[in-house]
Amino acid sequence: MAVQGVGELREELQYMQGFQEKLLFMLGVQEAPPATADSLGAWLENEPANSAEAMRRSAALSLSPKPDRWPVSGFVTKEFQKGAVNRGIKPHEGIDIAGTTDTPIVAAGSGRVVRTGTDEFLGNFVEIQHGMGYVTVYGHCSRLAVGRDDRVDAGQVIAYVGQSGQATAPHLHFEVFVQGEAVDPRQILEGDPPTN
Repeated sequence: MAVQGVGELREELQYMQGFQEKLLFMLGVQEAPPATADSLGAWLENEPANSAEAMRRSAALSLSPKPDRWPVSGFVTKEFQKGAVNRGIKPHEGIDIAGTTDTPIVAAGSGRVVRTGTDEFLGNFVEIQHGMGYVTVYGHCSRLAVGRDDRVDAGQVIAYVGQSGQATAPHLHFEVFVQGEAVDPRQILEGDPPTN
């Protein structure tokens, strides 16, 4: 297959992934089986026999479980706050977890790195897209261990705790978005971050 054909197929799969996630969200589907095929190469080496098989495999590629683990151990120093700009209450769209500089930060779930870089507030950050419209953001990192478009497994080291951006001490600023809306990570992850 020509390189141009692979690129077009990749774009079409990304479009289908977004459409499928929106459709499943509208239908109220909350969970999906874990991804079993995680590369376009595997798809091309073993073409699906029919459209039903193609849809099943497409779902496996695009739907991974929601994030289910805390990315770092430590004490929460600032909670999520929705905010009310009209009343002068600034939002804090994540949870701050204190840590020692260069402590490893792990992915809260399997997914694909959609953005990395440096932001005025977040400093060095990583953004991971998971299945079913979940996105996690990891900010104030000292350094990053992944790049854009990398596929990551739950628990894989993606960055290291730091004090970049608007931070007064080393910590992780951790955000969770569902269908584009910031939610309290405590609504998605169980319990508190481990403190060991």
